[in-house]
Amino acid sequence: MASETDLPRQSEREKSDETLRHSDLASEHQADFDRDAERVEADKAKLQSRSDSDASRDLGRADTGRSGAERQAQGDERLRVERQTSDQAIKGERRRIPRHRKP
Repeated sequence: MASETDLPRQSEREKSDETLRHSDLASEHQADFDRDAERVEADKAKLQSRSDSDASRDLGRADTGRSGAERQAQGDERLRVERQTSDQAIKGERRRIPRHRKP
């Protein structure tokens, strides 16, 4: 049978374990929140890229006064920038996804 001095120690130990569990849970919630925030930012970048792409196409259709080479050069530059933006969003997404998840 446990002595009276052992009971307070056991109670303190249980409180300590409970505090650690709460701390772990809080850390998990914060990590989930951070991942969600990063997803939102990545989604914004992707949507902006699509919007820019749509605007580029609209500009290309409206600007018929330039030569074909000028339009092609500007279109190539827009495409390069759009791909760069998309690549950055993808890299950001990859950085935030852990490579190994614990079951």
